[in-house]
Amino acid sequence: MEGGGHPRARMLAVVAAALVWSSLATKQDAKPPMGKYESSTGHSRRLEGSDFLSTSLCELRDANASYAMGFEMNVADDMLVPYIFEKSVPGIAVLAMDEGRADSWGGGVNPEGSYFTYLLDSSVLGEGACDITKPTDGSKLCFPSADGTKNWTAVFMLGEGDAIAFMGCTPPPVSYFGYDVDIQYMLHDYPETVYAPGENFADTVNMIRVHTATGTPFDSPVLVVHTADDAAARSITDAYSRLGIIPEEAVNVHKLPPASMGPVRFFNRSSDWRETAPSVLTAILRASQPQVPEHYETFKAMFWPVRYYFSKDPASVAESPYDDYEYIKRDNGFDEQAAFAGKLRDLVKTVRAKLDSELGGIAKFQSTQGNWTAEGFYDDWDKFLADVTPDMTPLIPTRDATYNVGPAYGTPVGPATGLAAVGIMHTREDILGTLYQEVMIDVYRGDMQKLEFFQFWNQTRLEGSADMFFDGTGDEDDARNFFVVLALPGDGCERMGLAGKLNCVPLASLRVGGTFSAGSYPLVGERVYCAKDTGIGPGAVTGLPAHILSFETAYAEQ
Repeated sequence: MEGGGHPRARMLAVVAAALVWSSLATKQDAKPPMGKYESSTGHSRRLEGSDFLSTSLCELRDANASYAMGFEMNVADDMLVPYIFEKSVPGIAVLAMDEGRADSWGGGVNPEGSYFTYLLDSSVLGEGACDITKPTDGSKLCFPSADGTKNWTAVFMLGEGDAIAFMGCTPPPVSYFGYDVDIQYMLHDYPETVYAPGENFADTVNMIRVHTATGTPFDSPVLVVHTADDAAARSITDAYSRLGIIPEEAVNVHKLPPASMGPVRFFNRSSDWRETAPSVLTAILRASQPQVPEHYETFKAMFWPVRYYFSKDPASVAESPYDDYEYIKRDNGFDEQAAFAGKLRDLVKTVRAKLDSELGGIAKFQSTQGNWTAEGFYDDWDKFLADVTPDMTPLIPTRDATYNVGPAYGTPVGPATGLAAVGIMHTREDILGTLYQEVMIDVYRGDMQKLEFFQFWNQTRLEGSADMFFDGTGDEDDARNFFVVLALPGDGCERMGLAGKLNCVPLASLRVGGTFSAGSYPLVGERVYCAKDTGIGPGAVTGLPAHILSFETAYAEQ
């Protein structure tokens, strides 16, 4: 599960930078650019041969890169508006949430990742839409600029013929990054109810598919255009290429499925949004598992220019919708079910026996295999969106991952409860070769919002975690294909001979005193990103999600 948020303080802090681009975006009457280009701001540049955005620009990791790209987008605006698009609206991509919030959002926020979002002038929403109240926190869709002259928003109502362009640097080396668009809010029952599904609906531009001119997906200038209209995409990318702003090799089009495919309701700008109930969308850049922490921290402090381009068609109808849009198929190149299903079941039995013998007996043992086809996580958008409720929490998933979230068991967590997850090392090159995976063990209070316990393991911490359960079996070589992680009460890790080991942690509440409140329930699961054969989350038909274990120990205080 993913999560998202937009801390108001950070938004206000970057508005000053946004105002710089806003002032540059004023349109004046101009002839279509030819030869040497004179922009409406009085700056000039050659149409071809420019090395302004050299491949080394992103390695600077300072504000110069941001301002340079902001100016370049302004140059492109003068070529596109009003000749191709009705108008453009400036914005910025800025950090919205990072791993610093992981302990408060639990597994719902990537504990080793960051989320950037696009802040835009509120004109990207329909008139009066700023007054919509978010069901998640009661705030409005818009907030005022620092000088009070305009409203900003982190969401938009996209016309099918509109487009959003991001220009910036890709993240420094990480295990995963991807550009995505999600359905944040649904208005079909407005004003009585606003729904917040936080649901994805398209493939992404991720680090496997991204185009750069540097020979690496990292620290590279890119243009990313989000649109459901091929004509709009070509107009923007051709302009940026003709002006020499960015090499063609660094141009990326994030294609969105047409209105005929759903589930997005595009905005007919010739009608009142209250009548047509368009989807309220948000754009996200995810970056996970940094390889060089200091570079990653610098990157998180950066902001990048964004433009929203309005179609000249009054209804914002796409001139060339992607009617042949096809989702990437979740076909795994390796059949985990055939190779490991039986061995995984045997490992669960071994773990149970080991727990029983080392902990002096366990009771109320439950083993449930996770589900890789749960609603909202695995492409079943129509069913998921048809079942939304007013009190639901936004999921913010991505097709680049497959999510296994086990059930919150009916038995509350108490002082003697133990939890575990037993599964496959999907990251191994001879298995699925995924970019990364994480396993989480959380404990929530009954409303599934207040976190009582939080722990995660990535693929590095999972390595070797199953070794002790294969000792003396004759199948020791198989141990590398599996993981076993434990959260045990009291001195359970010591009793298991795992004191100080990465795969065993004490299970105690984050509350003062370490005791769980009444009505606290476990939530155990995993997320697996980008199988090597597809570049998206693994398929459920041949993939093998983890088993989730819950039990009561005899040694712990009752």
